[in-house]
Amino acid sequence: MSTLVLPQELPHDDDKAVENFNLDGEVEFCVEHLASVPILTKANARPSVRDGLNIVKEQGGFWTKIVILTVTPDGVELHDPESNFVYVAGYPIERISRTDCILDDEDFGDMFAFMTYHKVQHVVHLFQCGNFSSVP
Repeated sequence: MSTLVLPQELPHDDDKAVENFNLDGEVEFCVEHLASVPILTKANARPSVRDGLNIVKEQGGFWTKIVILTVTPDGVELHDPESNFVYVAGYPIERISRTDCILDDEDFGDMFAFMTYHKVQHVVHLFQCGNFSSVP
C-alpha cells in the first residue's frame, strides 16, 4: 500500500483532498465524515445524495471526524487516523447503490457522497473534502 499523506503535511495552499493510488487498485482519501443519514422513501423511490445533505442542513447539530476513506474493488472502508488507523466501518460494493459529488455547496464546500441500500433502507454517507484540522 502506498504511503498516506496526512493533512498537516500538505502545502498550505492545497485545498484538495489527499489521494494516493497503489498497484492493488485501492484509492485512499483523507476526508471529514460529516454524516450517515438514513433516508425514508416510498416503495421503489430512489433518493439522491442531495436528499441526505438537505436532511443534514435541516436537522443540524452534526459533528465531523477526519477519516481515511479507502475505495477498493470490494467496497469502501473507513479508518481513524487519530487512533492508529483502527477500522471504523466498511461497506461492501454490493450495498453501494450510488456515488456522487457535490461541488461548492454554500455551507459545506466540496463533498463526496455514496449511498448504501440494505433491505428497505437507503443511507447517504457524506464526506467533506478540503482543509482539515491537524491530525496528531
